[in-house]
Amino acid sequence: MTATGVVDNPEKRRSDGGHREAGGSDPETDVVTKCVGDFGRWQLLITFILSMVNFPCTFHIFAPTFLAGTTPFWCARPQRLINLTAQEWINLSHVYDGKEYDRCRIKDLDYEHASMADLIRLSEEVVSSTKCKQWEYDETEYGRTIISEWDLVCDRTSMVNFAEMAFLAGVAVGGLASGFISDRFGRKRTLMMSIMATIVIGMAVAFSPCYWVYVLTRCFLGFFSVSIVLCGFVLCIELVGGKWVTISGVSYLFTIP
Repeated sequence: MTATGVVDNPEKRRSDGGHREAGGSDPETDVVTKCVGDFGRWQLLITFILSMVNFPCTFHIFAPTFLAGTTPFWCARPQRLINLTAQEWINLSHVYDGKEYDRCRIKDLDYEHASMADLIRLSEEVVSSTKCKQWEYDETEYGRTIISEWDLVCDRTSMVNFAEMAFLAGVAVGGLASGFISDRFGRKRTLMMSIMATIVIGMAVAFSPCYWVYVLTRCFLGFFSVSIVLCGFVLCIELVGGKWVTISGVSYLFTIP
């Protein structure tokens, strides 16, 4: 009796592998992606629509440039001196340090009862000053801002930066949470929910009755804005394949600074 051995034929193995690659299917290739294709008119349309949805988020990022624009201000004039121009009032009442006028303090004079001649004479002699309680603003460039709305000047200047930090804190939390939420409820559903929330909260920001409501709504606005950006980005690149993943992703993010 002789033992029968099986001889390994490399040529046959390579030939069989070639037939499997040509006739079979790659287990790593998604069937739907293979049918739809890497990129076409449908993917182009979806990418364009998602980028347009993404575009308004840019407004929320740059909003502080206009909502908290640097606005010239000075201590408010008393009612009896309202006819003085702003510069005349500043020259009369504000403390000058040799370089600029102190917009947070005024000379300690009796502006309500003293005559104009006495005020002019005393303003050159008096060196004591007191903190301003109210301010006036030059709204010719930016119009009404959160600075003029809630007097965020002098000792309250840091509150402008705090409001922006609240927005960025919302962005940070939203960037982490949106991934978990979209995996749990679906990216499209999360995207639509974020869009609706951004519309409502954006209107709430515009009609904020006080500073702290503004800060809170800006924080939520940052949360949902970044959710729109990230959910839309993932949807965008999941619909394409091959080299178009990079091209589509960059095109989607083109509207974000």
